[in-house]
Amino acid sequence: MAPRFYMYTSPQLDHSWLRSCAAFRPLHEAMSEELNFAEIGLYDGLVAHPSRTADPSGADLLYYVPIWEYTSSRVGSCRNTTHKQRMSMAAQELAASPHWRRSRDRHFFVSSAYSLFSTPERLAKRLGPMHDVAGVVGRYKSKLPAQSRGAPRSFAVPYPVHAVANRTSRARAPRDVLAYFSGSLDVCCTGKRARCLLADVPLEPDVVVNSVPRQAGSSGPCARRYEKRVQRTLQAAPELRGNDDELMGRSVFCLAFAGDNCISQRFYNALVNGCIPVVSCGVTGAFHGRIPYAAMTIRIHDRQNMTEIVRMLRGVNADAARIGAMRRLMRAYAPLLRYDAAAPSEVLVEAYGAIAPGGGGVAR
Repeated sequence: MAPRFYMYTSPQLDHSWLRSCAAFRPLHEAMSEELNFAEIGLYDGLVAHPSRTADPSGADLLYYVPIWEYTSSRVGSCRNTTHKQRMSMAAQELAASPHWRRSRDRHFFVSSAYSLFSTPERLAKRLGPMHDVAGVVGRYKSKLPAQSRGAPRSFAVPYPVHAVANRTSRARAPRDVLAYFSGSLDVCCTGKRARCLLADVPLEPDVVVNSVPRQAGSSGPCARRYEKRVQRTLQAAPELRGNDDELMGRSVFCLAFAGDNCISQRFYNALVNGCIPVVSCGVTGAFHGRIPYAAMTIRIHDRQNMTEIVRMLRGVNADAARIGAMRRLMRAYAPLLRYDAAAPSEVLVEAYGAIAPGGGGVAR
């Protein structure tokens, strides 16, 4: 059972009203933005959650502050307020709350967007006076520098995920694609070498690589090498992104190599679509104390080549018992990664654990 929590409902602290803003719908429907909206998925999962209480005075409560800091920053001006003003009003409202003054360290929110060191996109800049006001924050990565964290303590939450609409029948269907990837071959940081490996993937009919530049017409050197091999110029094609879930549902393995970080939305989408993630670095995903990620993934090294990797994957695929065991694990744990299923309860448990290490005796 998840710990009990109180949710703030004043418009200064409950940002669900941003749904009425003119800029919200096109923003929320943009595929390039969907990975940043776990803050919305969590809210929808907690509004009618059985652990929610209307009494804010109970002992051992969590306090959920449903600000949508990223959504607010992207929506801009709405109802005669700017993002900067909304963050200021939220900080003032929270600081005036007797519950915050009594139990500041039990207040949490989720900031489900990136934080770049450049001034406009640093989380501390987006949050303004709300930075460090709450005691705990849920982020896609739990270990972050202070200026990119948002609160004194943090825990990991999953990216929003989406499965194929007919996933029940898809689970029984044969998977005709051995390995699949869609995304940029040119990234920085953690996955730079691993992503570039994909430029030399064997051109075999059951191995699908969709090279999608981050910006149309701006292919990097690895993407250009792949384009030359396949003899076509690749564009940032929305239809490729739109077919992503369907192709994951048809694939045995999803090449979830690291990008700028080890964890990505691609990794979680693969798991909920029954596509075994092939990863290039150690994965410590959301709720890692409960989800056995290592038993559901294949690890490669970024000094291997794609011919070796594809040959290895064919060998693994020939082991029906191993493949079956991994798929059973993915089916069992997929609900924990979905905000329309068990993820909100897991977020509550993780938030409570960040306040009281070890979970403080929270029953499951």
